[in-house]
Amino acid sequence: FSYSMRDEPEVDTNILIIYEDADYLVIDKPAGLPVHPSGIYKTQTVTTLLVERSLLKTPYLLYRLDRETSGVLVLGKNRKAAAAFHRILRAGLITKEYVVAVEGCVGGAFDAKGFIFRLPDSRLPRQRFYKESTPPSTAMEIQSCHTRFTPLKTMHETTLLKAELFTGRMHQIRATLFSLGYPVIGDKLYGVNPNFYFDFADNTLTQSDWKKLRLKRSALHCKKLSLKHPVTGINWVLQTEIPKDILSIF
Repeated sequence: FSYSMRDEPEVDTNILIIYEDADYLVIDKPAGLPVHPSGIYKTQTVTTLLVERSLLKTPYLLYRLDRETSGVLVLGKNRKAAAAFHRILRAGLITKEYVVAVEGCVGGAFDAKGFIFRLPDSRLPRQRFYKESTPPSTAMEIQSCHTRFTPLKTMHETTLLKAELFTGRMHQIRATLFSLGYPVIGDKLYGVNPNFYFDFADNTLTQSDWKKLRLKRSALHCKKLSLKHPVTGINWVLQTEIPKDILSIF
């Protein structure tokens, strides 16, 4: 499967600064803006724009947010600060809290503890699947994962969830919810119809497809990070508001 390289799309480049000190720059990343150059995105990315706007000389990206995911993103200003942050991240000493809007009514809080993996016959190599018990025998790249989901609001067969991450696996929240039967609103890959991913890549999504997706992007937002500041050791809470487009669903 391949699709033609299109021109670089116009994206929201309104990067909001949440916090800054000598070692770190913390931003609220807008939805649709990639964190670094990749594929058709070359100049409209977080790292390129921060350098261009003289906000960072050499940006050290400390973790990734998917292009369509908005929210708290921390960048290091120097190698030492980046290494200190990674030590805390690897030790599991950072609390990450997301909000996500899904199709379906989630009755109560629950822990999704199990495994995330790839399947060889999946049409898309990047797609992940989640299973609480042993993954299928054909599963590849098996990793344990743990997310706690808490409903914040339910309306019109739709739920706004708080998602607390205890592990940081690729597509962890989206793949877990999709596999549990709660597709993420607006998600082309883990939403109501995974074929939308290919239609979106080919630029062939119809008006009716967009209506089913209900949002131009995945309804996933990194709301809050809590940790001890890697350099000063003070309690550090970095948070943002839930974006209007996600709230508008409710």
